[in-house]
Amino acid sequence: MKIEIIEYYPIKTTNKKSLRVGTMHVYIENLDLDVRGIDVIKAKNSYIFHFPSRISVENGKKVRYPVISFANKATQDKIKKVLHITANKYMREKNGSQ
Repeated sequence: MKIEIIEYYPIKTTNKKSLRVGTMHVYIENLDLDVRGIDVIKAKNSYIFHFPSRISVENGKKVRYPVISFANKATQDKIKKVLHITANKYMREKNGSQ
């Protein structure tokens, strides 16, 4: 599975509590899939990436519904793993080592 980072779009915010630092545009080569709007969230020693989703409230609790999901769970897990590795490397190179 090969993922190419097309672009990273930083978010400028004055909200010091927000951990969301931007969004990302990637191309998943093996699936010929262009994905935009991946949330980039700053964690302690790395970054977390969420595929585009919509949030709803059900029974008083927030529920996240993915815009993109894969019928094959193994494929989805592999994409998430490769995205985590590839995008974290990209973010470290772009922002300096953490």
